[in-house]
Amino acid sequence: WSGCDRARLMQIHGTHRSTWPQRWVTAATHAVAVLAASTILLSAGSGPRTIALISCAAIYFIRTCGTLFLFLRRSVSWPEAASVGTLVLVVHPLFAWFGTHAPAALDGTDLAALALYLAGSALNTGAEAMRRRWKADPAHAGRLYTGGPFRWIRHPNYLGDLLLFTGYARLPRAPWAFLVPAAMLGGFLFVSIPALDRYLADRYRDAYAEWVRRSWRLLPFVY
Repeated sequence: WSGCDRARLMQIHGTHRSTWPQRWVTAATHAVAVLAASTILLSAGSGPRTIALISCAAIYFIRTCGTLFLFLRRSVSWPEAASVGTLVLVVHPLFAWFGTHAPAALDGTDLAALALYLAGSALNTGAEAMRRRWKADPAHAGRLYTGGPFRWIRHPNYLGDLLLFTGYARLPRAPWAFLVPAAMLGGFLFVSIPALDRYLADRYRDAYAEWVRRSWRLLPFVY
């Protein structure tokens, strides 16, 4: 990879600039998306599916704010803020609109989808919280964190997002909704993970190589 790519990744992952405007814009955009989704759903009446979809949107909003203002130590670029904002502005309202055309009651597959959503959310946020707590110890400065789920999976936060969006996509009962986690998987595999792996390999070298030998990149026993 080129020196330009390395410099860009070091700027994103290797610095802790606040970039508060990007963070606040992302959070505000997400709040608008959740409000729009809630309005669409409640205008069609209330019911278990309405509650489930609003809850999923709200939980993801709360988790996003936690990531932006508590866990994320690196910079947030404007393109990243725009991509996250676009995602939530499309996904939450569209999932809500199609959800108003689905049966109000939840069946067994819907409950399984909610369980998958909660499991993915817990994996993502739990992994970030454990890493943040470990990194806060000055004795760990400059060291690679490989504890918790990172012991077995190098990108558990990405796996958590895939699980939660797969569960979320079931609730509107619209087959096209599964394009969202599918597109997310493609972005992880071909853009996000390769770029982050290059940065980690360059920064941690031997420690990273050892981690690679004893862990899976995204999905245990598969990849």
